[in-house]
Amino acid sequence: QFGTTSVVESKGDYNGWYYVKKGELQTGQTTVEQNNSGWWYIDKNGKVDFSFTGIAANRNGEWYIEKGKVNFKKNLIQYIDPHTGLKYEIIKGKAIKLSTGNSNTLSLLNMPQNENIACNIFKEIGRGVN
Repeated sequence: QFGTTSVVESKGDYNGWYYVKKGELQTGQTTVEQNNSGWWYIDKNGKVDFSFTGIAANRNGEWYIEKGKVNFKKNLIQYIDPHTGLKYEIIKGKAIKLSTGNSNTLSLLNMPQNENIACNIFKEIGRGVN
């Protein structure tokens, strides 16, 4: 029991689910960890936050969390995380950050007077332009 690494349930004064690693409560940062019931969002106090919906990360990447739990069935073409404002595509619960590139660059390339420049850039990077 003292060497446990898992999300464990506590009853009594500390009622809730907590992330314990090698028998010690893990606090100070958010993460996503598992137990037999699934993968869970762990808040900075080391406790599962069943009210959290958004994107959270662990050593395996970023995940779509719904009511505290990774939703491995969720697929979204575009999801804006309410906590960060960042855009993601969600594929089976895995969150893939969408490009945050400078949209002004694309706007400049699309201007008619810059058409030749845009064509040359695309040719240089190996994308044919008709």
